[in-house]
Amino acid sequence: IPSFKAKIIEEYLLLTGVACDPAHQHQGYASRLITKLLATRAQPVYCFPYSYLKEFYLGLGFVLLAWE
Repeated sequence: IPSFKAKIIEEYLLLTGVACDPAHQHQGYASRLITKLLATRAQPVYCFPYSYLKEFYLGLGFVLLAWE
């Protein structure tokens, strides 16, 4: 079963963690949870993913931003 932790910073949401019970990983549960989260937010959702999760988040519609 997946869960997420997030923090509101001004009008933005920072996704600070996503977890899924190991017995339920790789079955799409976390993807569906994050997809529903994104659908409910009018404002941007940001995250700083581990490098090995970059493709996972890109696949969900997140966009890489360049550091200024």
